[in-house]
Amino acid sequence: MNPTLPPLGAPPRVTLPPATDTTLTSGLRIVACRLPSVPLVQAHLALPVHPKDERELAALEVLTAALPHRSQAAERLEHIGGSLSSSRRGAWLGLSATCPASRLPLLGDTLAQSLTPAAPSPASIDEARDKVIRQAQLAASQPGQVSQQALLKHLYGAVPAPLFPLASPAHLREIDRQEAAAVHHQFVRPREAMLVVVGDLDPETAVQMLQRRLSSWEPGAGDKNAGTAGCPALATPTLQHKQQSGWVQSHLRLAAPGVDRENPQFPALSVASVVFGGYFSSRLVSVLREQLGLAYRVESAFTDHLDRLLIGVEADTATAATGPALRQLLRELDRFAHEGPTGEETDAALRYMTGVTVLSLASQSGLASTLLSHLMLGQPLDWLVTFTRRLEDVSAAEVREVAGTFYTPARFGGVVVGDLKNLEMSGPGWK
Repeated sequence: MNPTLPPLGAPPRVTLPPATDTTLTSGLRIVACRLPSVPLVQAHLALPVHPKDERELAALEVLTAALPHRSQAAERLEHIGGSLSSSRRGAWLGLSATCPASRLPLLGDTLAQSLTPAAPSPASIDEARDKVIRQAQLAASQPGQVSQQALLKHLYGAVPAPLFPLASPAHLREIDRQEAAAVHHQFVRPREAMLVVVGDLDPETAVQMLQRRLSSWEPGAGDKNAGTAGCPALATPTLQHKQQSGWVQSHLRLAAPGVDRENPQFPALSVASVVFGGYFSSRLVSVLREQLGLAYRVESAFTDHLDRLLIGVEADTATAATGPALRQLLRELDRFAHEGPTGEETDAALRYMTGVTVLSLASQSGLASTLLSHLMLGQPLDWLVTFTRRLEDVSAAEVREVAGTFYTPARFGGVVVGDLKNLEMSGPGWK
């Protein structure tokens, strides 16, 4: 039996289904896209929110939890098998809705009733506040949240409010109906909001219907001059340890500056990120996890911190393996910076990236969330298509060049969080 696998065919082409892109007079941008794979419609809405402190963030969290439960239309939507959910990610508040394609007008009514500024009832605010407090208490005990907060504090000192995953339970307990209504009035407005609707629909007809249904959602009196939230300057790259008694794992969290997505180096840097730690065949997974068994989980990926893009490197390891895992991680960074990837690694990463992109656009929910994510980043509707074509021109030499520029260990600062009292964590760059 010959175990040799047949050669792979040409990677699939990335294309977008028919779509319309319209900005209403209220400032709401609507993108409607036809993908009749199933008789459903997916709607994803994003609103820019820039809470100035943790108290305002707490009010925003309570409001976010209350939004899906404050309208009769939302109840009717659930009765026919639809759904409405809300969340906050960084400086964006999101609503996601699903319904049968034949009931698209009801989806529009549901969004309108959730977004217009009628004050939430005291009962809905109490219920939402209790829910968010439980979530915040649970998050505070999760090692992943603890290590992420330690990294943010180490990088910035004063962490901008939008970067907090949740406000503290103490702040949340103080939020009343008036404060929730105030942040609704301030942030929940159509100006600069984006709505992507994907499904078994006619794009032009869908936009016209949504324009009628959302006509009562007026621009409001929010600050027209409110700019995009930004982060303080990054701290000088150093490594810091944080003692967490009783932990059975250690979390290694490193970060370094990346580049803007429109930078000419970004395509090559994207390939380098995937080769180094972005998928199951990456350097970090192969060496730290598969060959040496030093980490339960390891990855390297881009992460957006409001106005900047960082290269993040993470590993979760047993307490006893903390020192060896960190030393090996730094060795792999140094080796990657000096040697870069091979041509075979570059080709494999490019195929993986193209395949993942095609899969992300194949389902209604995947297409809606992917398009909205790129709109939130200020990119054109066809950015994925043009970016995939830019990737086709990336050479192995370009990837080696950006690896040498961006993956030198000296560029990375970070934290090691765990039960480290019996471990030697000294060395160059530690504090």
